[in-house]
Amino acid sequence: MFIYNLTYQIEETIQDLWLDYIKENLVSPLLEHENFENARLCKIDPVKGIEGIGYSIQFTCKKETLEKFLQEKETFYRSKIYQKFQGKLVDFSTTLEIIEDFK
Repeated sequence: MFIYNLTYQIEETIQDLWLDYIKENLVSPLLEHENFENARLCKIDPVKGIEGIGYSIQFTCKKETLEKFLQEKETFYRSKIYQKFQGKLVDFSTTLEIIEDFK
């Protein structure tokens, strides 16, 4: 299993609008149509000297799902978010392979 992680730093003024938009236009479609298995939205503790609010969205999926998404659809989804919130956020993505879960 893999985690597709998106980290965002957004302006505080767009927080509520951004959260609603992300849930409706990123999280829901990836879970419903792109075969991601689950998602987790996390707020990042403030970092001294960095303005804005940080969020991480983590999607769990199989390797094949992630590879297909990265090749075919990642640019589409990320560009929609940038168009909507032009100049008010920055982001980066990482992929993580789950080696072992502990409980």
